[in-house]
Amino acid sequence: RGLVAAANTYDAAVMTNGESVRRTADAALALRHLLVKKGAGALTVAINTADDLPLGLVDNITTAADEAVTVYRLGCGEKTRKAVASGVIAVNDLVYTDEDGKVQAEPATAGTYYLVGRALTASGADTNVIEIETCLPVKLVVVAAMTSTNGVAAAASANLSGLAAEAEKIGDDVRAIGAALATPALLKVLAA
Repeated sequence: RGLVAAANTYDAAVMTNGESVRRTADAALALRHLLVKKGAGALTVAINTADDLPLGLVDNITTAADEAVTVYRLGCGEKTRKAVASGVIAVNDLVYTDEDGKVQAEPATAGTYYLVGRALTASGADTNVIEIETCLPVKLVVVAAMTSTNGVAAAASANLSGLAAEAEKIGDDVRAIGAALATPALLKVLAA
């Protein structure tokens, strides 16, 4: 009988334990519990901004670039995570990406954001640490209020130039919604 020997090799730098990954920071991280995104290098992370797709939350503070951090991936496992709020957030509010790696309540400004979870504790001010139940990031596009107004086209029908102007507003509104939905996303239209 012949014996077969087998060796299993792997790249330890990219292995994960499921809910977290080890990366190095592109720059110092002054606060714990910040959202991070993929960094400049293959296995690096950087502070997330409001419109970046986040990778996860870090528990480490680093004092310089190239220090190792543990990144807890969003939507993995049943554990809750801590996050830094950028302002007032109520219990049960859905939380979204914000600048500087922080989370915010539902955005009220046009732009692209990512839903990252639900608040389990409240925040009263910037830099408060809250507990969140995370989810896989879901893109949210917030568009400005519609420019067309109800009833204007009927009133403008006696005036061809008024009707044309209102039709252009309607076209602008439709194009804004179309651009927002060019990639799969949730859509929010701000109130006029």
